[in-house]
Amino acid sequence: MIYKFKKDSHYSTLQFPSFLFWNNTIQSRVVKFSETCMYDDEGRSGQINKLFGFSQGFPHQANYLLIGWRSRKDLGGIELLPYMHFNYEKIYYQRAPQHFIESENQDPFILDDFNRSVFITINTTDPKYYIFAVNGKIWHVLRANKPWFPIGYTLKPYFGGQLPAPHEMWIDMV
Repeated sequence: MIYKFKKDSHYSTLQFPSFLFWNNTIQSRVVKFSETCMYDDEGRSGQINKLFGFSQGFPHQANYLLIGWRSRKDLGGIELLPYMHFNYEKIYYQRAPQHFIESENQDPFILDDFNRSVFITINTTDPKYYIFAVNGKIWHVLRANKPWFPIGYTLKPYFGGQLPAPHEMWIDMV
């Protein structure tokens, strides 16, 4: 499915209703970014866009796990990384490294070939860690200390934080 972001929009044009599920879930997607997903920083350097994932409880802004992405012209491509909220706190390696296993290489995955699809998985079945994988690059993130609400819903592509898409762009995801 092609997810398109129009200029000055946060939501993609393809937004079906989300599905409810019980915890201990695995989500996998094959994703292909278009070159249109590259953009100039223009104040967006700290902004992480949302690709896919799921909430754990309601509202989803309190507790969720997903794969984030952002344009990194300085690195020559799209940066893909685990991104979470635990009790409304933003968690990603550069901001909260204590949640990640120190012995692992915490470098982000950089997609620098727009003719290549990536295989992405988010796994919550491990009792100690959330496991994120992008084309074999794996991150283990310590689970939140509190038990989470047992149901959640899927999250779709979203551009932002605060600033909307600077121009039209698209992502192919199945």
